[in-house]
Amino acid sequence: MVVGLVDVVEKAGLLRDRFFGEITYCRNVFVPVTNVCRNSCGYCGFCGGEYYLMSPSEVYDVLVEGVRGGAVEALFTFGERPEEAGCGFSRILGEYGYGSFTDYLVDLFEMALDLGLLPHTNPGLVSKSDFKLYSRYNASMGLMLESTATLPVHEGCPGKAPEKRIELIEFAGQEKIPLTTGILVGVGETWLDRLKSLRKIKEIDDRYGHIQEVIIQGHNKHRLAETQHPSVDEEVVVKTIAIARHILKDIEIQAPPNLHPDIKPLLTAGISDLGGISTTKDHINPSKEWPTPNQLKEKIDQHGYILKERLPIYPEYIEKGWVSKHVKKNLDKNNEI
Repeated sequence: MVVGLVDVVEKAGLLRDRFFGEITYCRNVFVPVTNVCRNSCGYCGFCGGEYYLMSPSEVYDVLVEGVRGGAVEALFTFGERPEEAGCGFSRILGEYGYGSFTDYLVDLFEMALDLGLLPHTNPGLVSKSDFKLYSRYNASMGLMLESTATLPVHEGCPGKAPEKRIELIEFAGQEKIPLTTGILVGVGETWLDRLKSLRKIKEIDDRYGHIQEVIIQGHNKHRLAETQHPSVDEEVVVKTIAIARHILKDIEIQAPPNLHPDIKPLLTAGISDLGGISTTKDHINPSKEWPTPNQLKEKIDQHGYILKERLPIYPEYIEKGWVSKHVKKNLDKNNEI
């Protein structure tokens, strides 16, 4: 690492220390509802393989497994607007007794809430009405910006239009919905693109104050992915995290620990959060196993930091009252975290 870059990274770590005294994570259960998606991103491994839609009983079993494993959050992930993808999706949905995927999801959210979990959902670029509806049953929502740039890997992906994603991220702010967003690193974007993306996120949060964390997601090439882009170099991710800290200041910055076994460079560069640590495998990056909370604590302790469990909604948004009545009862049950 060159001298100038070392300086940028170390200063980013000091900046993090000014705002955050602990490194946080959330214990979750990963629920991959369906891999059917209207987009065809060249780098995606989640939507590869044989199409499926989890049945209500399958979802229930996964949620129960999560509760038994100590999960607090139910992370719902699925392909974007799967009804538009064809492939018999609506027929399967009908066999489960549903006329729309939206109605199905709401019932799954309620199932998670009934089990005492706090849902967090990454729905992709859905309608504003659906996004608002989902937020009523979720402690927080997720929508990756990925990039402000129009990239070749997003050809044939209507849901990856940057201006539309920005519009929905802004809508979440207008509706006072706590949001996780982030950028994807290593899929053909330039350093200038990364800077513009991070500055756009900061600009939006300055206006609405609803972005609770920003994920710096390095591209990890999946065996089923069609892209020619290799997995991104670790040093690029570390540098991006450091730059993000300088731009975002006191916003939580997250990097997934299963993609970065050596956590020290991430800490040095200024991360403050490790995201969700699932009781099940990572269905986005299935070859990358999650570390256990105890393994994480060991690593964090070695570098002089304190590891703390958190909820999928940060305290400041609970204090502001940005919580629906559907979710509040479960927040009260988990108030010791």
